Amino acid sequence: MNINKYEKDIISNVIRLVNIPSIYDENTITEKTPFGKHINICLDETLKLCEELGLKTYKDLAGYYGYAEIGTGLDYIGIMCHLDVVPPGDLSIWKSDPFKAEQRNGEIYGRGTGDDKGPTIAAIFAVKAILDSKIRLNKRIRLMFLTDEETLWRGIDRYKESEQEPIFAFAADGYFPFTYAEKGLLQLTLKKEKKDSDIVFNGGENYNSVAYNAVYKGELTLSILSLIDNQEIKYKVTNDEIEIIGIPAHASKPELGKNAVLYLANIFKEIGRQDSHIKLLTEVFNYDVNKTQLFDKPIVDRTGKISVNIGAIDMTKDITIKLDMRLPVTYQKDDIIKQVKDKVKKYGFNIEFRSYLNPLYVSLDSPFTRILLDTYQEISNDYESKPIINGGATFARAYPDRAVCFGVKFKGNPSYAHEPNERIDIESLLKGTEIYFVTLKKLNKLNKI
Repeated sequence: MNINKYEKDIISNVIRLVNIPSIYDENTITEKTPFGKHINICLDETLKLCEELGLKTYKDLAGYYGYAEIGTGLDYIGIMCHLDVVPPGDLSIWKSDPFKAEQRNGEIYGRGTGDDKGPTIAAIFAVKAILDSKIRLNKRIRLMFLTDEETLWRGIDRYKESEQEPIFAFAADGYFPFTYAEKGLLQLTLKKEKKDSDIVFNGGENYNSVAYNAVYKGELTLSILSLIDNQEIKYKVTNDEIEIIGIPAHASKPELGKNAVLYLANIFKEIGRQDSHIKLLTEVFNYDVNKTQLFDKPIVDRTGKISVNIGAIDMTKDITIKLDMRLPVTYQKDDIIKQVKDKVKKYGFNIEFRSYLNPLYVSLDSPFTRILLDTYQEISNDYESKPIINGGATFARAYPDRAVCFGVKFKGNPSYAHEPNERIDIESLLKGTEIYFVTLKKLNKLNKI
């Protein structure tokens, strides 16, 4: 099968989905649109595409998920895709409209191109290639379209309650060869009354992104401005307002970004402010994420060390800080929560639990994972890259005994997920589609994990 014959269709349909701003929107939630109208529109459009390609489709009546499949039989191979995206952030940093996808220099630009609409389209056309090849299937192949991966995973939770589990599955939401270990993902909210502080600032948006900006409105002094100049970080000054402009990054790798909230807090520390939130952000978290003092002992095991990210601060009413952590697989969430609670309590903060996702750790020596690795190596001719340990969270961990994250990006190609000017290269999409196609042919003959 020559996958290149689908190139134009793959490109046009990535653009088709990226142009839908499928961000969680609580203002448009209804009984039929549980995560907002645009996520629902994107789900409908994806199912419509699959119908156009000859796949059978189904949509959950309440709009939590949908799927498209080919083949017959009791068992099925699952391909997990998510259709929601994170907000674009500061639009002034984008070189083009994040929701008007553009193709240039061999890449497609737009929010969701890499996470996860580009990989979703690659998976869809791999299944289309199976259908066009008239391969005799021993089991069904199902594309699972899920809806709130970037928030609280309610779509996959409902899917698991309502649907039979796959015999094995992969999430099209990461790197090749495949990710066999994903750290636990813990999100907490730190809260405190604002009454003891007149240094009020807000910044960031999500738990799972490095805070890309921080805005302080109040008295500006020459000392503040001179300190900003010494921080090697960008800023804007308008009247009595300062906006610190950081560098966004995914929360699983906060060291790749510059956290504007932490930089702004550090500036106030330098001028001698002792407000509780200033002390907490500078003494415990620190703008250098590798120097966090949140824990008294290193949190590390064979899957790496813990990552700690401040995603946002909101001081509109009380002081609310969004905290995201990726835990090495051998650590228990309750122990980590206790340590965080004890640490932030000293600064007058309480914690509220938001969410937790169990870690993933699968065998590297199973028939399933051997097929994935062998197929990747056969097509890419890359025998050096090894299976991956990752701090990111994918739907693979929904089925931790039978799923991994598998492509569509390749080693050496940076991930622009959650960043401005998100993009994916077309060559990776086509090569990834081919790898998915061949892998599905082989998995069709495998009857146990």
